[in-house]
Amino acid sequence: VVYGLLAPPPGFHTLRVTLQASQDTIAGNNEAAAFINVQGTPHVLVIEGSPGEGHNIVAALRATGLGVVVGTPNDVPTSLDGLANYGSVVLANVPAVELGTTRMQVLQSFVRDLGRGLVVSGGQNSYGVGGYANTPLEQTLPVKMDIPQHKDTPAIAVVLIIESLENETGVNISKEAAKGVVNLLTPRDQVGISAGDGMLAVPMQHVTDRAAIDKAIDAMNPSDPGSYTPDLINAENVLLHTDAKIKHVILLGDGDANSDFQPQVYKMASEHITVSTVATNAQTYAEFNMMAQLASWGKGRFYRADDPATIPQILLKETQQAARRAVIEESFVPAIVGNHPIMTGLGPLPGLGGYVATTPKAAAQLVLISHRDDPVLAIWQYGLGRVAAWTSDAQGLWTARWLSWDGAARWWANLVTWTLPTPDSALNVNAVVVGGTGQLTVDLPPGTPVGAGTQQQVQAVVITPDLHQQIVTLQPTAPGRWQGDFPTGQVGAYLLRITWQAGDKGSAGRLTSTTGLVVPYSPEYRSLGTDTRFLTLLARAGGGQLLSASDYPAAFNQNLPPVSASLPITFWLLALAALLLPVDVAARRLVNLEFLGMGLRWLKGARKGEPLKAREGEQLKDTVIGSTLGTVRAHREERRQRVSSPIPRAASSEAREATPVAKPSPRNAERQAPKVAPPDVSVSEKLLEAKRQRARERVRREDIQP
Repeated sequence: VVYGLLAPPPGFHTLRVTLQASQDTIAGNNEAAAFINVQGTPHVLVIEGSPGEGHNIVAALRATGLGVVVGTPNDVPTSLDGLANYGSVVLANVPAVELGTTRMQVLQSFVRDLGRGLVVSGGQNSYGVGGYANTPLEQTLPVKMDIPQHKDTPAIAVVLIIESLENETGVNISKEAAKGVVNLLTPRDQVGISAGDGMLAVPMQHVTDRAAIDKAIDAMNPSDPGSYTPDLINAENVLLHTDAKIKHVILLGDGDANSDFQPQVYKMASEHITVSTVATNAQTYAEFNMMAQLASWGKGRFYRADDPATIPQILLKETQQAARRAVIEESFVPAIVGNHPIMTGLGPLPGLGGYVATTPKAAAQLVLISHRDDPVLAIWQYGLGRVAAWTSDAQGLWTARWLSWDGAARWWANLVTWTLPTPDSALNVNAVVVGGTGQLTVDLPPGTPVGAGTQQQVQAVVITPDLHQQIVTLQPTAPGRWQGDFPTGQVGAYLLRITWQAGDKGSAGRLTSTTGLVVPYSPEYRSLGTDTRFLTLLARAGGGQLLSASDYPAAFNQNLPPVSASLPITFWLLALAALLLPVDVAARRLVNLEFLGMGLRWLKGARKGEPLKAREGEQLKDTVIGSTLGTVRAHREERRQRVSSPIPRAASSEAREATPVAKPSPRNAERQAPKVAPPDVSVSEKLLEAKRQRARERVRREDIQP
């Protein structure tokens, strides 16, 4: 069977064919897999935190002929297989809470394991203020969310008011979120934590001993308060006694408190104490609205956390925004550090109006820095892929002059193109399955320039059918050849990404190759054969024998012992009785059957033209006398005549005395009785006649008795 498929987008694709058979008892050999690696114009996925956030990037990329797909954070695939169709992903001011942990992990594997690219653009909802700290996305980026300590950075005092919140694994998310906030603060900052009982379970203190604060958080027992007013009053009193320039309260709750705390929040706002809220586990619109109004009264921000797992990122983002130290809004001209292909041929750079402060990682390469020496553009090699961190925005908030610059489109195109994977080199890769193990052999193309004594390493990243990763380091077995193996316990297509690295950090060269390996079902399923053992047991159980293909005529031999079995016929007998019942009733009730016979004879005579009366009288007489039914009727008629003609009592006595006459026998009476047909009378007349007959019988018995 041949099927035609439309060409999928460029990238690695897995094909699966499944055979569905209703009578198949073994499904292990009903599926086959294959892979294709489609070459073509790379596609870039641009994810916008808000509509239009990446418009300038999209326009620049399309001008260079690249395929661009624009989407929201929910459009990021949750599996590596779905994301493998793109060469690079651009995040334009996207907060971590909108992506979620699963999508950030997929992006991390997308870069590290598949060798694809990632570009992150800044803004007021990205990096530290976007909740990137302690997430897979921060691990992927060349910068950390730690904020550089500047002399003019204001200190912050924050009070957390949290309710109890546990996930399905029993982990108290509210406690873990509080620890994340503490980890984000500096020793100059102060923090206090309330468990919802109007008291501070963690007293207000400078963040100098994070371990002690974390221990105090673990000892907390957050509750579900009926009113937030006691906690707000306590937070106000504590914050007023601090010397911090920024005083902030973060309330994490479900909004079911029923007291009027609007005056208290207004009072705190007048004292420059801001209040932000995070609504979680709220059930009704009124509860959500209460939390939103509380944040509005307190001149803070409102967050809705339908997924409790996003609460830590929300609190981190809110703390960063409240501190206002992560966002640097100052005019400057970025300085170029070193010489990088991204900046080739661009000329003098325009100024910027701000950026999100971050700290570069040790292995990161800085391309542009701010007047404070903070990263503006940092890049690095992460696993098999490349990542670029642009800490300013892309919509024009801080880049108005940058976007009007005539080299802006070329700069965006250079930045994204640098992250795209390079075309596969001429690495010769042979992958086979031997005895349940995948064996790899990699040969370096002849003529590859490698200096004497240069250290070489070949590594393969194996993506299993269930999207788990295996890293295999191949060993040299001959000049220019490396071999290695990996387990292939799963049936399906494996993605193989092989990298040859020569020298320190690729100073002498780097080659890559992408291929695949299909592991079919177990070879034992290929030829199942005939289960003769089962067939023999089945034949013995039935008293037969197993025949070979050449002895098939023996199957028709009449050599089997006779078998007797009972057949229930109760149903058929009941059915026959039901059919005969009307016949029996008719035989008992229809006493004038002679009329039927007379009618038949009349029809017969009518056809012959004979007179009806003569024939009828003669035949009727013979029929009645000669038939059993006629005899019975004669007896009955005799009794009726005898009863219907009563003899007077006196006359009867005289007659008996004068001339004794022999009593006629019943047989003679039968012969002498007139043959008269019974009258056609009604039922009531018959009953009346029966009563009269019984009365006459009593009189007759009295006459007979002496």
